[in-house]
Amino acid sequence: MTFMNAGTATSAQMSGTGFFAHLMSALSQTVANYRAARAIDLAVAELHGMNDHMLRDIGVSRSEISHAVRYGR
Repeated sequence: MTFMNAGTATSAQMSGTGFFAHLMSALSQTVANYRAARAIDLAVAELHGMNDHMLRDIGVSRSEISHAVRYGR
């Protein structure tokens, strides 16, 4: 049986922790990207639901909706 001191972990043991941290970071970024894309899609859909007069009031034409939501006017 082998006992290890908590302060003497090898690089092989630490790499598992690094891998898990990297995996969690990638998953977190994927979820954030999904949420951002979903928010954009919802905003585009809401603007497409407006009539042309309302869009003109806010200074956006129907053909500019997607660009305006993604990049601003």
